Amino acid sequence: MLKLFSRLPGAGRGERAGRQRPLLDTRVFDNVLASGSVTDRQALACQLAAFVRGREAKDPERRLVTPYLHRLLQDKDMRVRQACAEGLTEDAHLDADSVFLITADAEAIALPFLRRAKALDAARQVAIFKVGDEKRREALAQRAAVSDRLMTLIAREGELPVVLALLDNGRVRIDGDNLKRIYARFRDVPAVTERLLARKDLPAEIRIVHVRTATERVRTAILKGELPASVAIRKAVEDTEERALADILISLARDKERVRAAMRFMAGRGLLTAAVILRAAVRGHVTVLLAALGILAGVSSRQLERIAKKGSKRALRALYKKSDLPEAALPLVEAVFDVAQKHGDAEAGVSEATFGREVLSWIMAADNDLSVAEKARLAEILAQLADEETRPLAARLGKGLLKAA
Repeated sequence: MLKLFSRLPGAGRGERAGRQRPLLDTRVFDNVLASGSVTDRQALACQLAAFVRGREAKDPERRLVTPYLHRLLQDKDMRVRQACAEGLTEDAHLDADSVFLITADAEAIALPFLRRAKALDAARQVAIFKVGDEKRREALAQRAAVSDRLMTLIAREGELPVVLALLDNGRVRIDGDNLKRIYARFRDVPAVTERLLARKDLPAEIRIVHVRTATERVRTAILKGELPASVAIRKAVEDTEERALADILISLARDKERVRAAMRFMAGRGLLTAAVILRAAVRGHVTVLLAALGILAGVSSRQLERIAKKGSKRALRALYKKSDLPEAALPLVEAVFDVAQKHGDAEAGVSEATFGREVLSWIMAADNDLSVAEKARLAEILAQLADEETRPLAARLGKGLLKAA
C-alpha cells in the first residue's frame, strides 16, 4: 500500500500545541494522479474518501483534499471514479461539486450513490429530481430517507416507475395527501391501484372513491352494450358496491374518528345508504350502525355513547327516525341492537355468522309483535345483506313464512 499521507516538514512550528494541525504534503497526491497506475489511483480515492469522512466542511485539511477528490471523480478509468464515489457515500458533509460529479456519472456509479448517500439533504434531493432522468429519480425514490418535499414532487410529477419505486419503498412513510395525489394520477393503472389498496395506511376516502369508480366503469360498460343489461347483472353490480363500502366501514370500526370521517365523506356523495349501513350492522358491527345513525341524524359521539350504554330502545327509535332511513328497516335495526346488547358486537369476539343467526332468531321470535308478513320481509332483507352462512338460512325461512302468510 502506498504511503499517501505525510506532513510538510516544519508545518505548524511556532504555534501553540493544539492550535493548528500540520498541513498535508499533497505532492504524493499529484504524483499518483500524474503517473500512478489504476490500482494506485483507486487506493488514493479510497484513502482520501476515508480521510474526509466525518470532517466538517470548513476543516482546512478537507478543503486541501477536496480538489484531488474532484480530479479522481473525473478520472478516465471508471474503476477509480467508482471507488471514489463508494467511499464518499457515507460522507454527510460532501460538497455540492462532488455530489454533481457523481450524480452525472454513469448509472453504475450514480444510482447506488443516489440510493444511499448521506449528503443528500432535502434541497439536494429536490434539485437532482428536477434535473435528473427517470433512472435517477427512481433511485431517489428508493432511499431510506425521502424528504417530504421530494415525496410530494414524486407524487405530483414522478413517472410511473418512480412512483412504483416509492410505493415499494417500505422504509418510508407516505402521507395521506401524497397517496391521494398518486391515486388521482394513476387510478387507471392496476400496478398502482393494487399497491395502494394493499396499504394499511391508505386513506379511506381513496378506497371509497375506488369502489365508486370501479362501479361506474361497469355501469358505463353496460350502457355501451359491452356487458349484458340484465336485471341480474345490475343487481350484482349494486350488491358488490354495497358490500365493498360496508367492508371499508367495518375495517375502520375500531377507530371512531376515522370511521366517522369516512362516513361523512360517503354521506356527502350519497353513498351512506341504508343498504350499506345494514350490511355492516347485521354482521355484528353495531358500532358502525350507531356511528352512521349519528352522522345522518346529526348527533354527537357523546350522545351515541349514552344511547349504546343505556340500551334504550326509545332513544334508538328517536335516533333512527331522525336519520331519515326507511321506516320498514327499523325492526331489523332493533334486532341488531338487542343482539349486540346481549352478546357484544363482532369486534368484541362474536363471529359474524353467530351474530347473524341471533338476529334471525330475534326476527322469528313470537314475542316481537311482528306479523308473519313483516317477519318474511325482514328475513328476505337479511338473506340479501347478512354473512354467507346466515343468508341461505334466512332465505329458506323467508320463503316458508311467505307461504304461511
